Amino acid sequence: MLRSIICHAGQPCDASGDFLPTGTQLEPHQPKPPNNWSPYSTRLKFKLADFIYMHNQMSAGNLNILLDLWAASLVEAGGHPIFSSHTEMYQTIDSTQVRDVKWQFFAVKYTGDVEVDPAPWMHDEYDIWFWDPHKVIQNMLANPEFAKEMDYQPFPDIIAQDVDCLGSTFVPITLGSDKTTVSVATRQNDYYPLYLSIGNIHNNVHQAHCNGVTLITFLAMPKTTREHAGKDTFHKFQCQLFHSSLGCILKTFKPSIEKPEVIPFGDGHHQHVIYGIGPYIADYEEQALLTCIVCNRCPQCLAYHNNLDKNDTLQSCHDHTELLIAKSSLATLWDEYGIVGELIPFTNDFLHADIYELITPNLLHQIIKGVFKDHLVEWVEKYLIAAVTPFPGLQHFPQECHFKQWMGDDLKALMKVYLPAIEGHVPKEIVCTFHVLLEFCYLIQKNHAVKHYKQLIQLFGAPNGLCSSITKLKHVKAVKKPYQHTNKYHTLDQMLLINQQLDKLAVSQADFDSRGMLQGTCLLMSQGDYEEVSGPRVKVHHNQATTVVALAGDLCIPNLPELVCAFLVGQLYPDDNCDPADISHLECPGYEGQISICNSASLTFYALHDLSGIGGMHQEYICTTPAWRQEGPRYDCVFVMTGLELEGMHGMHGMDIARVLHFCLFKSGGIYYPCAVMHWFHHIGDEPDETTGMWMVCLSLNRHDKHNLTVIHVGTIFCAVHLIPMYGQDFMPQDIAPCHSYDTFHSFYVNKFADHHAFKVAY
Repeated sequence: MLRSIICHAGQPCDASGDFLPTGTQLEPHQPKPPNNWSPYSTRLKFKLADFIYMHNQMSAGNLNILLDLWAASLVEAGGHPIFSSHTEMYQTIDSTQVRDVKWQFFAVKYTGDVEVDPAPWMHDEYDIWFWDPHKVIQNMLANPEFAKEMDYQPFPDIIAQDVDCLGSTFVPITLGSDKTTVSVATRQNDYYPLYLSIGNIHNNVHQAHCNGVTLITFLAMPKTTREHAGKDTFHKFQCQLFHSSLGCILKTFKPSIEKPEVIPFGDGHHQHVIYGIGPYIADYEEQALLTCIVCNRCPQCLAYHNNLDKNDTLQSCHDHTELLIAKSSLATLWDEYGIVGELIPFTNDFLHADIYELITPNLLHQIIKGVFKDHLVEWVEKYLIAAVTPFPGLQHFPQECHFKQWMGDDLKALMKVYLPAIEGHVPKEIVCTFHVLLEFCYLIQKNHAVKHYKQLIQLFGAPNGLCSSITKLKHVKAVKKPYQHTNKYHTLDQMLLINQQLDKLAVSQADFDSRGMLQGTCLLMSQGDYEEVSGPRVKVHHNQATTVVALAGDLCIPNLPELVCAFLVGQLYPDDNCDPADISHLECPGYEGQISICNSASLTFYALHDLSGIGGMHQEYICTTPAWRQEGPRYDCVFVMTGLELEGMHGMHGMDIARVLHFCLFKSGGIYYPCAVMHWFHHIGDEPDETTGMWMVCLSLNRHDKHNLTVIHVGTIFCAVHLIPMYGQDFMPQDIAPCHSYDTFHSFYVNKFADHHAFKVAY
């Protein structure tokens, strides 16, 4: 049970388990030599295997063709390709020994009472292949990539009462499962993957598509004839098979749930580790299966399905359920308490595990799909259909208004732009309802499950920390893509092998990277002239060169030379607030020479809650081009750091918004100046709009009613910002393309729902 959490930091120890004094330095160990690429003979061999298998995912047949052409090109030079065939490459990957975990299996079958005329499924045997989750978690803890992305302090108070556990690091075992279908056209190919993670690693590791979440098994999915499929006996066998399989797979943890073990961590230290069954990520259907309840009952309390709004219902717990089972008939358990008495949850086999306390909130299905799509969007559609003609404000959505066909990613995209689209066309109360829901989604239904969110957020850092969207993302890499690369015959065996080889490549990547062996590119390293340098946070991608005067004509900005001069004054005299016109020509001669222009720049910044690398660093591109994908111009808007946020000031952290017209680079006085020509926006009001909760801006004009333009250093650009027009009550003409919205409208909402980073900036 994960009740209140208190801080007992894990204390490092030596390999024999003796605790080390605070501040003890790591003992030097003999690392592998920097040229040891085992099982690959060279860096080039590893990088090719990694690119072909993990990134390009080329089929074996196509790889053989490529290697044959490669060999033919080397005949005259007397050389040979790195691999002779796909078989050699696969065998090399398979020979990886670092943190190797082998597939194991066990067989299960029905052992209950057999009928006179037994159904076929009663005699079937089901093979379940799995990775030992104990070894998988040991590998996670020893992964050097996670060393700085891990907490050593989570420690449940109930375990702290054991003196043998003092100084230990508690490792919550996080599980998640979700049935998925990979092909319907050929035949119904369903799979039931079970994923594993630990509660110690940070959120960005879960979201970074690395091995922070690992497939450990495909659970059995018994099938039978239509005649027997609907019978209670078969259904209960399916449910108990699920629980029995989980218990068998996780049984290797039992000794270390009771007493700590000593294992190495990625930072080089050893730690005493005590394990515990932690949160389980599942949608409602599986939550009911996990808690062994009747469908339509709450998996966390005893509320009746026809009175879920009652506030004084008791919380479900293991001890209470066991007492009810001991004292009540199966019929009473089913009718009065919604409990399936014949089923035994897998957590009964593990110390301190109460399944009712381990169910996590399901943000994707309960809120995004359940509340947003099934309730609020339908509500708006009914209102609009009853009051006005179909809403043109949604015409640019890829699938228009066929919301029942939208997937999770589609709905999330719709959520980001829906609020301004309906504002002015529906009552204020409807807009406010959407505003509150979106705020909740980004911090975390007329829905009973929301009553349990406060406690679950406190326990697990959920729902943003643990949600079924994590397992949905893993489906693509662990199930759907591997299935596509099978020959569609006995696919499970092939999918297991593919996942094993992907894992071995990821382990090798982490191993080589931790030893500093992957710096630079293969070509630079082979030439021996690689030197690591620290680059700027904003990197401009150069395109073409011209002069300032010519650029002024191209951009229709006659005063561009004066703007460049003002920019140079600000760079040369940052503490001087005088008018650039008052600066002596000798002190600031201006600039009218060559200037390079480009159509994009890349920004790198810390964005922990959005898709990013393990360190939380996120990269995005800012575009300034007159022809974007042959559909029209694209000039992006950005947050610009213009001043410090004052005490008591709320909003966009002292930042303003501008539209980038061009990125430029020129050299003056021996110094290179990366800069950008900006068109500014002006804040409307001193606080966000009360109805939508979003800041409002309008195009900024100077005293001559001309566009307010300046040139700024690219280092003051913080990140991109998404602006949505304030459509008002008029319907938008259908001939307005999205690329023209910044030029067509005058006022805009600052879309804080574009991503989690924008939500933090434009709060």
